[in-house]
Amino acid sequence: MRTTTAEADDSSQVAPANSQARRVTAASVLGTVLEWYDFFLYGTASVLVFNKLFFPGAGDLGGTLASFATLGGRFLSPTDRRCDLRLPR
Repeated sequence: MRTTTAEADDSSQVAPANSQARRVTAASVLGTVLEWYDFFLYGTASVLVFNKLFFPGAGDLGGTLASFATLGGRFLSPTDRRCDLRLPR
Protein backbone atom coordinates (compact mmCIF):
# COMPACT_ATOMS: atom_id res chain seq x y z
CA MET A 1 0.00 0.00 0.00
CA ARG A 2 1.35 3.39 -0.94
CA THR A 3 1.08 6.51 1.14
CA THR A 4 -0.06 9.62 -0.56
CA THR A 5 1.44 13.04 0.02
CA ALA A 6 -1.59 14.05 2.07
CA GLU A 7 -0.97 11.14 4.47
CA ALA A 8 2.71 12.02 4.71
CA ASP A 9 1.83 15.62 5.52
CA ASP A 10 -0.53 14.49 8.29
CA SER A 11 2.18 12.42 9.96
CA SER A 12 4.64 15.33 9.90
CA GLN A 13 2.10 17.52 11.71
CA VAL A 14 1.59 14.99 14.49
CA ALA A 15 5.12 15.33 15.87
CA PRO A 16 4.95 19.08 16.62
CA ALA A 17 1.53 18.65 18.22
CA ASN A 18 2.91 15.94 20.51
CA SER A 19 5.90 18.11 21.33
CA GLN A 20 3.68 21.06 22.17
CA ALA A 21 1.40 18.84 24.26
CA ARG A 22 4.43 17.67 26.25
CA ARG A 23 5.54 21.27 26.81
CA VAL A 24 2.08 22.29 27.97
CA THR A 25 1.86 19.29 30.28
CA ALA A 26 5.32 19.97 31.73
CA ALA A 27 4.49 23.65 32.30
CA SER A 28 1.19 22.74 33.96
CA VAL A 29 2.84 20.21 36.25
CA LEU A 30 5.59 22.66 37.17
CA GLY A 31 3.06 25.41 37.95
CA THR A 32 0.98 23.06 40.08
CA VAL A 33 4.02 21.81 42.00
CA LEU A 34 5.18 25.37 42.70
CA GLU A 35 1.73 26.41 43.87
CA TRP A 36 1.37 23.46 46.24
CA TYR A 37 4.91 24.05 47.53
CA ASP A 38 3.88 27.65 48.26
CA PHE A 39 0.87 26.41 50.24
CA PHE A 40 3.10 23.94 52.10
CA LEU A 41 5.56 26.69 53.06
CA TYR A 42 2.79 29.06 54.15
CA GLY A 43 1.10 26.30 56.15
CA THR A 44 4.36 25.50 57.93
CA ALA A 45 5.03 29.17 58.60
CA SER A 46 1.45 29.55 59.90
CA VAL A 47 2.14 27.08 62.66
CA LEU A 48 5.68 28.15 63.52
CA VAL A 49 5.87 31.91 62.92
CA PHE A 50 2.72 33.72 61.80
CA ASN A 51 0.61 32.86 64.84
CA LYS A 52 3.00 34.72 67.16
CA LEU A 53 3.99 37.44 64.70
CA PHE A 54 0.59 38.57 63.40
CA PHE A 55 -1.79 37.42 66.15
CA PRO A 56 0.08 37.84 69.46
CA GLY A 57 -3.01 38.72 71.50
CA ALA A 58 -4.98 35.67 70.42
CA GLY A 59 -2.88 33.13 72.31
CA ASP A 60 -1.22 30.06 70.83
CA LEU A 61 -4.33 28.21 69.67
CA GLY A 62 -6.20 31.31 68.54
CA GLY A 63 -3.17 32.61 66.62
CA THR A 64 -2.69 29.27 64.90
CA LEU A 65 -6.37 29.06 63.96
CA ALA A 66 -6.31 32.64 62.65
CA SER A 67 -3.22 31.83 60.55
CA PHE A 68 -4.89 28.73 59.15
CA ALA A 69 -8.04 30.76 58.41
CA THR A 70 -5.90 33.13 56.35
CA LEU A 71 -4.39 30.17 54.52
CA GLY A 72 -7.87 28.71 53.93
CA GLY A 73 -9.14 32.02 52.58
CA ARG A 74 -6.27 32.17 50.13
CA PHE A 75 -6.85 28.58 49.09
CA LEU A 76 -10.58 29.03 48.51
CA SER A 77 -10.43 32.33 46.62
CA PRO A 78 -7.57 32.35 44.11
CA THR A 79 -8.26 35.88 42.87
CA ASP A 80 -4.88 36.26 41.18
CA ARG A 81 -5.84 33.70 38.54
CA ARG A 82 -9.13 35.40 37.76
CA CYS A 83 -7.57 38.87 37.47
CA ASP A 84 -4.69 37.75 35.25
CA LEU A 85 -6.85 35.80 32.81
CA ARG A 86 -6.88 37.44 29.38
CA LEU A 87 -9.27 35.93 26.88
CA PRO A 88 -8.48 36.27 23.15
CA ARG A 89 -11.01 38.26 21.16
